[in-house]
Amino acid sequence: MTCPAACARLAGAAALAAPSLAAAGPQPYSVAPALPSPLVRPYTALQWETFDPAAATNEVNSHTIYVHRCVDSDCTVVQGTTNSTTDPVHSSLGHGVLSPFSQGDATWQTVVACMQEVYAPFNVQITEVSPGTAPHFEILIGGRPEEIGLSAGIGGISPFSCMPYIPNSVVFVFDVWGNKPEEICATAAQEVAHSFSLDHCIEPSDPMTYFDYKGRRHYVNAQIQCGSDCDQNHRSPLGVACTGASFQEHPCACGGGAQTQNDVQVISALFGGGGATPPTVKIVSPKIGDTVEPGFSVTAEISDDVAVSSAELRVDGALIGERTAAPYSFTGPAPLADGTHTLEVTGYDNLGAPGRARIQVIVGPGCKAPSDCPTATDVCVGGRCVAGPEVTGGLGQTCNMQTDCASWICAADNGSRYCVEACQPGQCPSGFGCRDDGMGGGVCWPGFDEHSGGCVAGGGAPIGPAALGLALLMLRRRPRGAR
Repeated sequence: MTCPAACARLAGAAALAAPSLAAAGPQPYSVAPALPSPLVRPYTALQWETFDPAAATNEVNSHTIYVHRCVDSDCTVVQGTTNSTTDPVHSSLGHGVLSPFSQGDATWQTVVACMQEVYAPFNVQITEVSPGTAPHFEILIGGRPEEIGLSAGIGGISPFSCMPYIPNSVVFVFDVWGNKPEEICATAAQEVAHSFSLDHCIEPSDPMTYFDYKGRRHYVNAQIQCGSDCDQNHRSPLGVACTGASFQEHPCACGGGAQTQNDVQVISALFGGGGATPPTVKIVSPKIGDTVEPGFSVTAEISDDVAVSSAELRVDGALIGERTAAPYSFTGPAPLADGTHTLEVTGYDNLGAPGRARIQVIVGPGCKAPSDCPTATDVCVGGRCVAGPEVTGGLGQTCNMQTDCASWICAADNGSRYCVEACQPGQCPSGFGCRDDGMGGGVCWPGFDEHSGGCVAGGGAPIGPAALGLALLMLRRRPRGAR
């Protein structure tokens, strides 16, 4: 990657003594020209540092980010080339001893949990335990900027380079935010990401912004305009001219002239994914097997361990509607032919991982027998035409997870797993019985005798439902951050 001319001018300068840094350095946190100066809250900063390009190998040298709570005098900083593996750490940004983090244990634990969540989509370990001399990225949290020779008012600072990453980088979040764990977390996420060549951006919900935001910030999986950090002279921290309606937009520092960056793509390319857990999706209305009129309403509940970015409704595979925020309510198509129709709601998290729920509803009178269905291999369950036992993924076919089944319901019975359909007593085809699923509903289970309340085993002896331990399997991928 290349850096702009302003970066080149700074590349050979000493960390704190360079006059060009004073001219082009970070300015008061100011989103709108009407905001007062001097600043009313801390601002963050980045400072160019020159590294040997060979130091950043193609594969990142560590997947560990150490969040270092300053205690007593353990946050000693020695001036020198940035290096977290030395004791004490070396930094080009300053030297001195940072005083302890003063916001208490509860705030600290919230900050750590926040960082773990923000980095959960990536193959990164957030730790409070010092890795010692092992390669790692380190965030020192505590003290005040003046204690290492920096100006008052700085809330956080990082070395910066257009290499893919700064090996063993050391960044700072100063104890100037008060008891605001979300601000401390967002600042930590921003500063360490500067060590991954990411610039500031204008999206308020992304940690890389200077703009205010109420809530937890997460890296956004989209191309976002760089900026939000321009001073009253319409210059970026690295001296690049700012444009846009509020003069808060500028080319990304390491984008070769590009105006946008995708934080998720950059961090994912560096570390890889963290085993993303897709959103949980539940169609609340209508219910499986409901008779509906064309133009019916569909309501879904969608949740995710990080963030839901969007949702969509498909009917019989055709995209009907999209939503980017709750409530996730849709209107079905009109007209819609009589018969069985499949509704599928898909929710996407901020990494684009999809979670789905699928049900079938009926328009018109519904089927009474397989002969009423449009496909010869279908069977009739509660007025719905569904894939029968002769079809891969059809009723009674063996399965390992929900996506193996046309119904998206895979049920287990002491090691036996079958694709099933939701039912009420008397609705299942020959060879199946409607069995209690333990959650207030029923499923068509192969060989189940509704009259005796058990399954007919070889000699005809019924096996009670309690002994079977039926469980619906909504098998999902490994949770984020699992190691």
